[in-house]
Amino acid sequence: MSRRLLFAPLLLALACKGDSVEVVDSEIPPSDSAAPADLDGDGSPAGEDCDDERADVFPGAEERCDGVDNDCDGTTDAGATDASAWYNDGDADGFGAGEATLACEAPAGAVAQDGDCDDDDAAYNPAASETDCADPNDYNCDGSVGYADNDGDGYPACQDCDDADAAFHPGISEICDGADNDCDGLTDDADDSLDPTTRARSYQDADSDGYGDIDFFTDSCVVPEGYVSDSADCDDGQADVNPAAAEVCNGLDDDCDALVDDADDGVDTSTGATFYADGDGDGFGDADRAQAACAQPSGFVSDQTDCDDADAAINPDADEVCNSVDDDCDALVDDADGDVDSSAGAVYYADVDGDGFGDPSAGARACAQPASTVRDDDDCDDGDAGVNPDAVEDCDGVDDDCDGDIDDPDALLGSAAACPAVDCLDAATTLSAPSSGLHWIDPTGSGAAYEAYCDMSTDGGGWSLVMRCVADYIDYDDTAWTTTALLDESVIDFTAPGCSKYEAFNSVSFTELRSSSTTDLTNDYVETFSGGYTSALTLFSGTGFQISTTYQSYFNDMMDPFGQEWGCTSYRSYGINQRDYLGTAFISGGSYCDWNGGARWGQRVNADHSGTGNHAGQGWGVYSTIGYQWSWAISQLMWVR
Repeated sequence: MSRRLLFAPLLLALACKGDSVEVVDSEIPPSDSAAPADLDGDGSPAGEDCDDERADVFPGAEERCDGVDNDCDGTTDAGATDASAWYNDGDADGFGAGEATLACEAPAGAVAQDGDCDDDDAAYNPAASETDCADPNDYNCDGSVGYADNDGDGYPACQDCDDADAAFHPGISEICDGADNDCDGLTDDADDSLDPTTRARSYQDADSDGYGDIDFFTDSCVVPEGYVSDSADCDDGQADVNPAAAEVCNGLDDDCDALVDDADDGVDTSTGATFYADGDGDGFGDADRAQAACAQPSGFVSDQTDCDDADAAINPDADEVCNSVDDDCDALVDDADGDVDSSAGAVYYADVDGDGFGDPSAGARACAQPASTVRDDDDCDDGDAGVNPDAVEDCDGVDDDCDGDIDDPDALLGSAAACPAVDCLDAATTLSAPSSGLHWIDPTGSGAAYEAYCDMSTDGGGWSLVMRCVADYIDYDDTAWTTTALLDESVIDFTAPGCSKYEAFNSVSFTELRSSSTTDLTNDYVETFSGGYTSALTLFSGTGFQISTTYQSYFNDMMDPFGQEWGCTSYRSYGINQRDYLGTAFISGGSYCDWNGGARWGQRVNADHSGTGNHAGQGWGVYSTIGYQWSWAISQLMWVR
């Protein structure tokens, strides 16, 4: 409550000059003149409180719908915490919609009740009534209607006589189905609105056999008495003539299929006669292929004594011959028949070794095959079951498969010691499918065959491996070059370190000498000799010779950098067996070309020049006049062809 000042009656008196009037407030206690006044005690001083006589009015107070500026913000009731929600009522039906407006008083066109589902039409609001079952609209805004159309045919359940089936509703055509389609209480023929196209046609059945006459009919939903739905009777005056009747041999179309007697597959043939197939046309029938028919079919006879109706030469009137067949149908075959013509027999050949192939020199004619004989006469040795046209040819000096070729060189040459090739070139040109690897060869024809590795793919194939070095060398003066001595000949591995000399070095003749990489056989160099040599041993144990002074890059490139040419170009010499190309003397004076070197097969070059220089060799079996330490290691394969 507000506090009020009580003033004492003023005593007005006329006083003398200098007198004064004293005003006394008996309810105001003495106060500190420095503290601001807060008459209503609401915590806001009079200078800030817009009504210091009301404790519920002060800055920060809760605004209420009371016509008072409670929070001293200069507005009345604005933002009041107890304001009501109001909804716009566009169709003025007393119900609003949309978002609420909070205000102490209802805004123009607004109401307190919401829930209007169509605020543009006064017919829609929560208080509206729904009484028409045919009206699909939700007038009372409750999310449901009295209208139902479960089958979706456009007719409400209250008017539809079957709301579970869209084929039933007022206005639809009545059809012949035993149901009231248009919901008028009338069914099928009783309904004038019946669709006549749905009526079925019935046919008169005068002979009561269940089949009607197509020429006498009526259309209706229900088949009338004396009528049937079938119209297939071809004689409605005979009850035993209809589609269900059995066709018999009587010259009539009993089953109404337009086919008479034998022309009808369904004819009862027991009413006709039995005939027998004469497939070979010899006038005799097959007892196993009988056919009952009304009339004799083409290709049939009344006889049934033919014992092979697929062969016109076989019948009771035929002659017996040697063919393992009972030609005259007397149950006796070939030799068992005393009437057999033995000249028609076959020739059989003795098969003594039982390999299925006969001896062409031991044949005899007979109707039946005698024991230990065959019709074949292709055996080339009837005393050995392992020799016949089906045998596998082997390297044994025998024509195992009787094809006229002993050991079949095109397939077996070089596959075993018994059938060696002359050399790898012989194997390459003879075998139908040569492959690289070990092959047996006998270059001299002495019978002392041995295995040699053959390169069958590089440059036409046919190369015989004679020597191998992998990261190693064979000295110029090693006896391997000039004698038949072999060197690690069992090692064929192209990657195994070391050197090997093979038997082919001593005996395979050639016109081409080849050096190749151990890892890529196509990386190679070939030297051709017009006259040829009987062996590599003959070449390398003979007198050395110069082939040319042309620099051979292959032998330089295969060396490691330490052994490649670097200075001297004056005394190059490429050839065979060159130990000291310049002779026993040498040029002195410290020139680049002062020392001499060579190789069994290769070239003389200046490499690793030091002081007076070193003319070393490049290639196979290299040599240097200052020692074998200058014999460079190589990784090469030597071939001949």
